[in-house]
Amino acid sequence: MIQPRKQINNIYAYVRVSSEQQVTDGSSLEEQKKTIQAFVQSKFNRPVDEFFVDAGVSGMKDLVDRPGSRAMTDIMDEHDVIVTTKLDRLARSFTEMVNMIPKLEDTGISLYFCEMFGETPVVLPKEKQQTGLAAKMDMVRINNRQLVATLAQFAEFEREMIKSRLSGGKIAWAEKGYSIGGHVPFGYSKEYEDHGSRRHTKLIPIPKEQAVLKTIYALRDRGLGARRIAKQVSSLHPDYENFPIHKVVKIYSIGGHVPFGYAKEYENHGSRRHTKLIPIPKEQAVLKTIYALRDRGLGARRIAKQVSSLHPDYENFPIHKVVKILGRKFQGLSQAS
Repeated sequence: MIQPRKQINNIYAYVRVSSEQQVTDGSSLEEQKKTIQAFVQSKFNRPVDEFFVDAGVSGMKDLVDRPGSRAMTDIMDEHDVIVTTKLDRLARSFTEMVNMIPKLEDTGISLYFCEMFGETPVVLPKEKQQTGLAAKMDMVRINNRQLVATLAQFAEFEREMIKSRLSGGKIAWAEKGYSIGGHVPFGYSKEYEDHGSRRHTKLIPIPKEQAVLKTIYALRDRGLGARRIAKQVSSLHPDYENFPIHKVVKIYSIGGHVPFGYAKEYENHGSRRHTKLIPIPKEQAVLKTIYALRDRGLGARRIAKQVSSLHPDYENFPIHKVVKILGRKFQGLSQAS
């Protein structure tokens, strides 16, 4: 196995949790810190010089996109040591981990996963005296890289499983009539329910607005256009005087492009054929994610990244589509970083 060098400058520790509950009670963060402190004291007979913490930050994000790990990589230098408990605390991406190893070696960093390999480093600085074939055939280093790469593949597989569970869970709640964020559709109001340690939002039908919806659908089935439907709604429902035309169009498709989140379904009404918008569960879940992230103040670029991360079927979700969904007046694109 690779033997660690004796010269050490700084010892840095990296700890991370992704669960908001763990951030609140601090249990996981503190446990990671205690484990690392005990390891460093036993191994190097000195304390950790500095802890870098990412609290409530997903491991699905790249190292440079997390404030704690970004700060650590900005200051690390030759003969420094980085200690973390497990590989998945540092990275869950196979590609990122494989690309990271040679960079750490070239920089002169020693990396330890203390709960996985104990005192055996998984990355060490390159031996400067080794050149040519000797450097290329360093089998110990090659085996170490392959081991870390294999573990990174398992970490990435676990990440994909987590993403799948998150996406599937949200769709399941949506199908039960619960909201998973975003705007409340016309005809419904929000009602909060506690389910164990989580609070879910259920959509409750509003009788008056449901009556308006029935009127809109009935008038559309009779072949009326958006403007006439809006007038009829204003006439038949005194509480909804001057009902806006754009709301009619949003509730029931009347020409134009099919908006994201819906599919067309054709219905024959006498000699006319009308197009009804049918919600697509997966795209509806994406819409609710976009609206929820917008309400949290995220810009278009970050929203697109989060959508790609939370919804495996929508990898590389385009930024322009986020802007189009949220409207031209949305200024999130300028906030993106």
